Amino acid sequence: MVQFNQSPFNHLTDFLVRNPLVRVALILFAATLFYFALSYSNQEPRDESENPVKIGLARLKNQRSFRFVWRFQKPGVKGEFKGLFHYRDRIEFEGAWHFGEMKEKGKWIASGDEQFEWNAERKEWVVRPRGEETEPLRQMFRILHSPKFEFLRKDRLKRKSCLVYGFEPNAPFLDPSMEAELQGELWLNPKTSLPMRVLVFSALDGRNPKSEIYWELLFSDYNKPVTIQIPTSRYRLDLKGGMKGVREVLIKRMEGEEFTEVGVQAERDKMRVGFRYPGSPEKIVEHLIAPGILRIHLSQFPKEPVSTLLRKAGDSEFRIPDSELEVPLSPEFQERYGEGALLVFERGDVTKPLILQELLLTEKEVSEASVAFDELSRPILQLVLTKEGRKKLSRGTRDHLNRPIGVILDGRCLSAPILRKSFLGPPNADFMVPGDFTLEEAEGMVLRLRAGPLPHPLKVVALKKL
Repeated sequence: MVQFNQSPFNHLTDFLVRNPLVRVALILFAATLFYFALSYSNQEPRDESENPVKIGLARLKNQRSFRFVWRFQKPGVKGEFKGLFHYRDRIEFEGAWHFGEMKEKGKWIASGDEQFEWNAERKEWVVRPRGEETEPLRQMFRILHSPKFEFLRKDRLKRKSCLVYGFEPNAPFLDPSMEAELQGELWLNPKTSLPMRVLVFSALDGRNPKSEIYWELLFSDYNKPVTIQIPTSRYRLDLKGGMKGVREVLIKRMEGEEFTEVGVQAERDKMRVGFRYPGSPEKIVEHLIAPGILRIHLSQFPKEPVSTLLRKAGDSEFRIPDSELEVPLSPEFQERYGEGALLVFERGDVTKPLILQELLLTEKEVSEASVAFDELSRPILQLVLTKEGRKKLSRGTRDHLNRPIGVILDGRCLSAPILRKSFLGPPNADFMVPGDFTLEEAEGMVLRLRAGPLPHPLKVVALKKL
């Protein structure tokens, strides 16, 4: 039988195991490693792409609904309420105010610039201008005004894991006297980064116990179905313009947009639309009477300065055009970029010039429009194309990889997404239009596209609350 001599490694192992001092050292070393591992696990999760707090607060603005509990206390004032939030800025809550020894229970609904308070004696809703007391979210963002967030710890809230960040709250808003030393905490869901709790508190001072300040907002049930019935008001909308074919488009656009008791009277170049609507309809009326004309172009970002693209031969002066307008290029650049090429400016915080070239699609190739959300919960416009529209887009973009697609709605460049791969997908494929949209803007675009374009331009003569 062949025998193998014991290796030096085995001799070393026997020595380490049998020596008591070495065993103690190994145990201490293992404990040290465990301590550092535990400390590291409690550190802020590293997200090199974007700050979780920034992501969470941005996502909060795009949530369709959630439930909340709102508590606060200041010297002489205390309140505790439970309620619902539903887009657009619609809130329903009930609870009680405490003013010293007085207690006032109530139920409130708020939307836009109005708030409705239930009068139990008269059994009716009283309408008033919206006040600070119905603005818990606005208060929260004022409290979070320009803070620096510092990761504090991991914690649990209602048996759910949370990441807790500390911040210095907007003290003058909560405590105009500036006597209290306030501390703030923001609790985030580690998976979604959505806020679960915002807490501001001051330690009780034995010499001045009335200085205690407490403000808390708890969130739950994000995007669960909720219904908030806003008391509606009667309005009359007077329009002027060509009326042929307009009635059908307007009525279809108003479907599903909380318009009720709609009545239309039209004659020659005038139309009167009566309806009931919750809150104030001014902004949605702008979308209601917009042309609704969509164009999608192959495009390029120009290398030349804007002044060079637009200055004609012999011109000594140049004026930058209105960023809302489409401007033809000068003749020499028409030859370079194609006949009919236009200069537009992509909307956004920083506008970028874009040259529109070949027309690919119009609203005729769109069978359906809706609002969707990207991976960061930002609203995007989702277009479902007809079979013919899909063919046109697939053919047109085959040789356009890594170049922009210009999306124009009513003369404005909504977005210029870069085509990263050829357009392939199932029948009735989706065309996603990203952009720096609010949810209200995205839904307004859907409203414009839902019933096709208006056959004639319209002008608002009057919008009256009856």
